[in-house]
Amino acid sequence: MTATVTPAQLNPFRLPSYRRYLAGTTVFSMGNGAQFIAASWLTLKLGGGAESVAMTLVWTTVPGILLAPFIGVIVDRVNRRRLATLVSALRAVALCLVPAIAATGTLELWHVYLTAALVGLADRVYRPATQALLAEVVPVAGLLRANSAASVGTQVGAAAGAALAGLLITVISPADVILVNAAGSVLSAVCVGAMSGGGAHRTDRGRRRYLDDVRDGWRYIVEHPHIIVINMTALSLLTTLRTINVLLAPFVDRVLHAGSQGFGLIDSSYAVGAIVGASLLPFVVGRAGRPKVMLGSLALLAAALTAFSFAGNVPTAMACYTLIGLGFATYGLFVTMTQEQVALDYQGRVQSLFQVLFGVVSLAVYVVTGNLAEMFGERVLYLSQAVIMLATTAYACAMMHHLTLVASRED
Repeated sequence: MTATVTPAQLNPFRLPSYRRYLAGTTVFSMGNGAQFIAASWLTLKLGGGAESVAMTLVWTTVPGILLAPFIGVIVDRVNRRRLATLVSALRAVALCLVPAIAATGTLELWHVYLTAALVGLADRVYRPATQALLAEVVPVAGLLRANSAASVGTQVGAAAGAALAGLLITVISPADVILVNAAGSVLSAVCVGAMSGGGAHRTDRGRRRYLDDVRDGWRYIVEHPHIIVINMTALSLLTTLRTINVLLAPFVDRVLHAGSQGFGLIDSSYAVGAIVGASLLPFVVGRAGRPKVMLGSLALLAAALTAFSFAGNVPTAMACYTLIGLGFATYGLFVTMTQEQVALDYQGRVQSLFQVLFGVVSLAVYVVTGNLAEMFGERVLYLSQAVIMLATTAYACAMMHHLTLVASRED
């Protein structure tokens, strides 16, 4: 007998807990958007250069790499709602350190690096905790729509935060602008704390060591190869996104000679594409099916990146970046598939273990991309990302075909 799907299951907006989740993640992203602008500008004001901005990003990433496996265990052991609420509140406290020290006139670069490390660690806990919590409060039938709407909220929040920070920096100090992120963390804590659910699902957690749980998480991933395919494809998407973000400013400056205005227009074009793509994703998936949407979006990214590498003016670059944002919106589908196919007991560990890989690759991007751009030029590196997307498309297609054959033999 087929279970009836209720309207609330298809429409997560009918669920009060989801509406609170969406509000919490949106204001959280708004704070992060302001943080990037404020921290980068503050670093330059304290006498640092481009390498100091890169070091801020490195310090944001390193704690997550070192502690992610244990973070995943904690997410799976404790009440996720309370954990995300606590971490978001502590994150706000850490963010207040910079403006407080700046008020005494003794702020130095290492204070900014320390705050970046604390905030980065908090983010590595908050994200898997809230994504696992979402899988608890939203029925499976509504997860794709829920993640798509959350992606829209994230893009809108980040863009609004960056714009707000840009305006505030002309009036107050960059250190004080960081308080916008602190306020976003407080509001996020309030919203997530008002959600329902979040209880730990493990019944044996008190009798197991943390290392045993980490190994159990690895074993679970190995035993479910489709999870590896989904997350490795998603990892390729995120790595490419991180790479082109690093390349965009020098590409606009050295290749297009478009200045800061051109940079802002092209960057905002990505947000437009991502918002439109996330809004349309549930509809397109419903009409075309997941495999076609996954492979089609990867092919679109490869084509858009290729076209962008040959762009000679701002309007062409804006059109290409809009298509790039449209293609990257499919990331919400990979998140949804992971939430659907991973047992609630393992949500935190699976997400955190793949975060380790993403963190390591991100560090490599920060360190290597600048040097490669100097050697080969930004156009060549954009074109190389298109090649990576084509390889990812071929990998995903081959693995999906292989797993389908394995499943048919088992049946």
